[in-house]
Amino acid sequence: MTATAMRLFYLVGEFWNWWTAELLGMLPVKLFGLLSETERLVLQVLDGAILLSLEGSRGPRSLGTVALADLATAQAKIQTLIERRGLTRRLSSGRLEVRLRLSSECALRTTVELPAAAADNLSEVVTFELDRHTPFRASQAFVGCRLLKLDRTTGILSAAITVVPRQVVEEGLTLATKLGLQTDEVDVAAADPSNQSSTTLFLQDVVPSQPKHSSALSWALAMMVAILTAVAISLPLVAAQHEAAELTARFAVLKEQATARAAAQRTLDALHTDQNFLIVKKRTSPTISQLLLEATRLLPDDTSLTEFHVTGPEVQMAGMASSASSLIALLEESRVFRDTNFRSPVTQDARSGRERFLIGARVVPGSGR
Repeated sequence: MTATAMRLFYLVGEFWNWWTAELLGMLPVKLFGLLSETERLVLQVLDGAILLSLEGSRGPRSLGTVALADLATAQAKIQTLIERRGLTRRLSSGRLEVRLRLSSECALRTTVELPAAAADNLSEVVTFELDRHTPFRASQAFVGCRLLKLDRTTGILSAAITVVPRQVVEEGLTLATKLGLQTDEVDVAAADPSNQSSTTLFLQDVVPSQPKHSSALSWALAMMVAILTAVAISLPLVAAQHEAAELTARFAVLKEQATARAAAQRTLDALHTDQNFLIVKKRTSPTISQLLLEATRLLPDDTSLTEFHVTGPEVQMAGMASSASSLIALLEESRVFRDTNFRSPVTQDARSGRERFLIGARVVPGSGR
């Protein structure tokens, strides 16, 4: 294939993408939902740049990377990338969701244990107890949650939480606004670059919902556009009817889930009114800051900590000391730590001559009073 033919093939492909996208953008909202896949425009914050991509059922597709040295220039380049993909009409009419994606480096991740009744309101419960599991208060950060395990027998669930300081989120939203894009959701990229999943943050009312504008075209014109679109993308009407049937079945499932969620909500409300058990538990359990303060108070001055992890009632601390064997007895003298032992053999550090250690302990219930 010659260079001229390849160039012509590329231009025809670009025109096809633009034309079909513009036709879809003219449809009313309800009809558009039947004829198009769910997609979202993602702005990923990088070091001094924005990575623009389109995510849908066919996976992520990169639109380009825009440097942020000059915001006015960056805004113009982003609008150009959006226009080339034929997304302008869908974006302005509210049919295309805009998502801000933050770097995983700005987030704190940990695992928490909660009553099983909190499963249906996980984000609210974790936000309420945020300062018990992390160094942040609810007013200082935003939270994303993912349920890991739900044990109805013990009445305990495990959840992975992602915490981002409020200032980082607000700066990202401000940047998106300056670039001419109104954000619908904010999420955090996965810590593993090979993992394409992300964690959506629970933003309460920080991100305003976008009004969905109805189409100004009459139904007669909409039917004509629908016929042209069906011919252009070779989509049979049977497929649209099948998708409508699937939506009806999905609505029935969602209705059942809503009923179950209402029952779970009533159970959670009963637990909240039962002597405010979450508040009592919060007051009697030490915070991470208190545990770290107790550990540093007990350990000798020649001991340095390099790691300090808290997972539920379990605490692990790693570091170096002149005599690691004496640390177990010192920690056991505390009213906070119990069952203290080495989790790995003590080793000698060749450079400093001190001993490397990894110690585990359990937090005594009620020691946070």
